[in-house]
Amino acid sequence: MNNQIGTERERAIRAVEAFLEGLVKSSVDGMPLISPLDPANPKRGREQASNFLNLIFPKIPVPAATVERHIVEGAYVATRWDATFRDAKGSDVLVSIFDFFRVTDGLIREARFFFDPKPLKDILKLT
Repeated sequence: MNNQIGTERERAIRAVEAFLEGLVKSSVDGMPLISPLDPANPKRGREQASNFLNLIFPKIPVPAATVERHIVEGAYVATRWDATFRDAKGSDVLVSIFDFFRVTDGLIREARFFFDPKPLKDILKLT
């Protein structure tokens, strides 16, 4: 493998893991993203992406993110991970998530999230 390819692959994975770490820390400050985060409601630019994440994740804490695997092909990173959410009663709820990112120059430029939203809807009913 060419060192340039290896370096780009590693930068892409680091960007995705920094995004997940930001979810766990409830902070977008270290997230290397520019958007759009939600294909149905594109958020363009760091400020809009930040507003979107700050709207959702303070309501549903994510105390842990465990990556099962990253699959990298060019600028694309497919990540299968488990999010541990905490409901209002303090119970942990595990949600399996598949994310598809486009990363260039170490920045997440596009993200699509695939998961069953039912557990999150149940958590929101409890809050």
